[in-house]
Amino acid sequence: MELSPFEISADGDDGYRVRETVTGTKIATPLNESPLTVGIVNAELLKDTNLGRVTDAVAFTQAGVANTGRTWQDQETFVFRGYEGAILRNGVRFNAWTDSSSIQRIEVAKGPSAVLYGFVAPGGVVNYVTKKPQSGRFGSLEVRWGSESGFREEWDVNLPIVAKDDKLLFRFTGSRQDGSTWIKYQTIHDTSINPTLAFKLTKDTTATFDYTYRKREGAFERIRFYYLNKRDGWESLVLAPFNDRLGGTVGYDMNPGIAPWTEAEWTRRRSELRVEHRFADNVRLLLIGSDDYGHTEQLTSFTNFTGARNIGYQNVEVPPPDQILLAVMPIYENVRQHTQYLEANLLVQFRNQHFKSDTLVGISANRSPDAFERNGYFAPVPSLIGQIDYTLTSPYTVRVSDPLEERYYRPEGDHRQWPTWFLVGSQFDWGKPDLFLTQNVSALNEKLHVLGGVRRQQYRELQIERTLPQIGAIYKLTDAVSVYGIWSETAESNGRTVRFRDPRPLSESTAWDVGAKVELLGGKLTGSVAYFDINKSNLAINDPRLIVDYAAGLVDDTVTFTPGSASTGVELNLQYQPTKRFQAIFSYAHTDAKILPGDPNPNAWNKPLVQVVPDAITFFGKYTFLEGGARGLSVGGGFVYNWGPIYVDNPVTAPLANDSYAMVNLFARYPVEISGRKLMLELAVNNLGDERILMNGGFSPPREIYLGAEISF
Repeated sequence: MELSPFEISADGDDGYRVRETVTGTKIATPLNESPLTVGIVNAELLKDTNLGRVTDAVAFTQAGVANTGRTWQDQETFVFRGYEGAILRNGVRFNAWTDSSSIQRIEVAKGPSAVLYGFVAPGGVVNYVTKKPQSGRFGSLEVRWGSESGFREEWDVNLPIVAKDDKLLFRFTGSRQDGSTWIKYQTIHDTSINPTLAFKLTKDTTATFDYTYRKREGAFERIRFYYLNKRDGWESLVLAPFNDRLGGTVGYDMNPGIAPWTEAEWTRRRSELRVEHRFADNVRLLLIGSDDYGHTEQLTSFTNFTGARNIGYQNVEVPPPDQILLAVMPIYENVRQHTQYLEANLLVQFRNQHFKSDTLVGISANRSPDAFERNGYFAPVPSLIGQIDYTLTSPYTVRVSDPLEERYYRPEGDHRQWPTWFLVGSQFDWGKPDLFLTQNVSALNEKLHVLGGVRRQQYRELQIERTLPQIGAIYKLTDAVSVYGIWSETAESNGRTVRFRDPRPLSESTAWDVGAKVELLGGKLTGSVAYFDINKSNLAINDPRLIVDYAAGLVDDTVTFTPGSASTGVELNLQYQPTKRFQAIFSYAHTDAKILPGDPNPNAWNKPLVQVVPDAITFFGKYTFLEGGARGLSVGGGFVYNWGPIYVDNPVTAPLANDSYAMVNLFARYPVEISGRKLMLELAVNNLGDERILMNGGFSPPREIYLGAEISF
């Protein structure tokens, strides 16, 4: 197929090293011509890490990127440079529930990018580039067994339906997983399918239809470990850390707390149509339309909190079991979401021997077309939410000293008939569209590349508009070294409060990067180093002190807004490939992200932001034998070492943090041939040291051994 300027090709990848990016410019741009700090996890690196969750793979290979864990309904979230990064799919924002089977590469574009993507944090965006139909017939089937996660099947089939002139191409990827997890009483059934069709309608017009469906049944990794401190008249429900006083690397069934009894089923459907028309060799039109639908039904628990959670991280003293009670309230969540998105891009390119220009003009709009009835949260006795019964007379109070089976409480009756706790959801039409313009100019024998742009963004909740500018440049000092810088303004909607739908204040920021990109040793060593600076207003901060009042309907939100926050730091990324036998990547990041003086709560001044990794180092590499009896054998592995403190909750009200942790993954892969078919055998170990860290929603998974086989045809 003829490659579009809006797409990149995996054929240009050299091992873990990539040459081009589309994130931050929307058109294929060589990395050494983009004034952005970009980290990329391509298909080869993603496979070698053996991490099925995309969030895990990115956090493992990109220093300073925090995987915030198993969050609401298992939605994927990242934090880097102090702020939660927006997640894109092929350059379009979406509700981030995905599966690695459909992913060709993940591009982490750090720094300013609001001009192209609108509602994004100043720290940057994560863009999932999916697998596209290709010329030729090929496929693969992989079966993998994990000691903690059970069996997983993954497939990838590419079929030209009308092969002549690549008229109609089809690709089908997906996965299926059934089995237990490392969490007691938890099993999952997870299916993901992603068929894609590419049509060549005319010699100048192509269309690609991408459909994604994912359904998951079972409990989610949504765990919290609590105990109730009732000594000396002080009553507080405390999030119990994972440390030696609690038994070190113990399993969930050995922890004080309540066993998870969440039962859930969620479905995600996404349709995306992209139509590209070539008016001339230098004029292209790209139209994008997407439709996202999600439905979650979940029977779970609301755990009641009391005033403050201020027990420190180190050496927490757990009271005797008879003094530990947990009050829970069964909650039925029935939440549906439906959004639609349209975008049009006109690309005009100009070339001569002295000058190169790429002008991109775009318009976008979105809507939520449905107002779902009975869309919200329900409970058998909503008035008891936010109340803790210390007498054990309530059926929703559990004694931690009881056997685990008794703490594994399940409500009776038809939960679909429970009274309403509160309803959620909103409906809105297309409204006024957003406009953007970017200009990329290359001059001085392509030594200088300038990227500028402006966006007019609408904020429906507040009924206001903002103009967001951006300017950046990269200059080639020598054949080996280029220097770059970029500056931008960003404005993010904080949305509405979940319960009462009141608009939250707009969050505005300025951000800039300066750095250098290098290509040394004849191209064997490449990389970048960058310094960044971000200032942001109205950052939403979770305040656990508000949860009880929120549950009782006394307040409309569980977050507060700091007048100002700031983040500065340094990032280093290197790729080294001296021979075809050996390759490695290395990265380092230092981030100083904090709340500025002036916050209404003086205790918050100069405190670090949540989920920020102050210092991190990552490494991953592999060696491949090219001759001898071990020919084709690849062995490798890597690690991520993060050190902190890395706060999991608001450090003002719950100083719970991970001091430091190192995760190590190893793998070996060996090809054999059976009946003319190539079979790849694999042995891998993730989290070799069984390091257990606290994350949002629970603890990281334990050590796991994988055995796998992949057949290619």
